[in-house]
Amino acid sequence: MVINYITYDSWWDTDITIIPELVKKYHLNVFVLSPFDNCKYPQKEIGQNVKLVHVRQKYRDRDLRSIGTAIKYFFKIYKECRRKDYINIFIPGKNPFFIILTLLFLSKKRTIICSHNYIEHGDTKFRGSKLVDFLKERFYQSFKWFHFYSKMQMDLFIKDYPSKDAFFTEMPLKDFGIAPIIEKKGNEVTLLFFGLIRDYKQLDLLIKAVNNLENPNLKVIIAGKATKEEQEKYLSLIKDKSIYELNFEFIPNENIPTIFSKADFLVLPYRSATQSGPSLIAINYSVPIIASDIVPFSDMVEDGVNGFLFESNNCEALTAVLKKVLMLNEEDISCLRRNQSKYREDYIRNNDICKLFQQFINDKILYQI
Repeated sequence: MVINYITYDSWWDTDITIIPELVKKYHLNVFVLSPFDNCKYPQKEIGQNVKLVHVRQKYRDRDLRSIGTAIKYFFKIYKECRRKDYINIFIPGKNPFFIILTLLFLSKKRTIICSHNYIEHGDTKFRGSKLVDFLKERFYQSFKWFHFYSKMQMDLFIKDYPSKDAFFTEMPLKDFGIAPIIEKKGNEVTLLFFGLIRDYKQLDLLIKAVNNLENPNLKVIIAGKATKEEQEKYLSLIKDKSIYELNFEFIPNENIPTIFSKADFLVLPYRSATQSGPSLIAINYSVPIIASDIVPFSDMVEDGVNGFLFESNNCEALTAVLKKVLMLNEEDISCLRRNQSKYREDYIRNNDICKLFQQFINDKILYQI
């Protein structure tokens, strides 16, 4: 059985955790479409025994000149769909011309639509594009098989489309290599805010909470890509820049272990979330998490055990948690780390992604082909 794994640059950080799982049981052809400039994930490295087809798109997604790229990309995939023993796993991207081609010509019987967000984040819903909204609805109506990365998103989908077959897997943990051992300075506590800067992640809430504190042992690392306007916005909120380590750039994979080894806590003050890549990195490196009490964080953080929860969108509540954290001693933080390590072991044991895909393919798709 061959799997054609069809994806888009925006999802590559997840793809590189799913692909190594699927290759345990299947031959994989991986197709990825990336912008020519300004890739979200410029590194497209992949393991052995996987055929990688990487197509670069010169023009913007909705530029009519992107039609040629869409056709080129589609026919590279379609050549692999001539064989009898294949399944497509398709993660829709943003090029509407390519999406239309897949709607028209990809096999409905042999294609799993893999969706990260059935309900989009409030600040980014289709970025105002009625066309993308329309095409997304056509996918849900036309195709038969669906995969989600959280039970919550799958349940919302099934509520609207009860006749469809769907399954979910938890997101794999994100491992970027061995983390170096970094010695701490005295009683210093380091908070980390990591990942692409977006409004719904509420970095401003963290900065305001830190502004409420006066503690010489506090350090805050902000590491993630932001626009110039966003950088100016957050810099204007910071009262004491001396306690901050700021890196408003894309973080290369090889630098991630070092950043997380510096952190005592990852802070996730999000207003909404479907999944969180930074939380999966933190769990992998046994870094305790401070997060708002929304799903999915309330499912992965046990308050006082492997991190702390606070009332969502409540600066005073976050400030109170940070004050509590600054009173912890070295053994207290080590205990939180050990508990996070135990959670990591349980998470890996209970989330066999390849097995869940194989079960769905065998029981649903192959049974009806």
